[in-house]
Amino acid sequence: MRYKLKILTRDKTHTYILKDIPMYEWDNVLGFDVERDELISKLNDLQTLKEITKLMISRGFLDEFYEILNKERRYSELYKYAFPTILFSVQYSLFETVEGFKQPGLVYIESFQDQNGDYIKYDYIDGRWRYDFLISSRKSLDLNQEDSSKLDLDSLVQEGVNE
Repeated sequence: MRYKLKILTRDKTHTYILKDIPMYEWDNVLGFDVERDELISKLNDLQTLKEITKLMISRGFLDEFYEILNKERRYSELYKYAFPTILFSVQYSLFETVEGFKQPGLVYIESFQDQNGDYIKYDYIDGRWRYDFLISSRKSLDLNQEDSSKLDLDSLVQEGVNE
């Protein structure tokens, strides 16, 4: 499945196509039977992240992402926070089952591609999904992050099992 990944910055909104990849390619980078804790660690390793984003997004994505982080250094943790979890949830077809992704963030998935090749915007994406709004309401965003801090790989796997 393909998605539109959005990254909000002060100057513009960056748009990337994010797709799931064959499990062989995923396992080739992360290992065949990796325990969750090791998977989390590997997804936070820059070399592994570079390989996965090369396959799921584009060859130069991680370099572009770090250009954004350098320009938006003050909020870099907000950009980094959910990114590995987004990748994991897309790969394991769990994205739409996770309520935490319905909260505004500087990095988010805006839409999915249907069978006709059209991108369908998620209905919860509204005016709150703007850089100015998110930064000006940082206090409430921090509260949302505390609520969604439960959004980790354990909860993703559990939600996927409960489908």
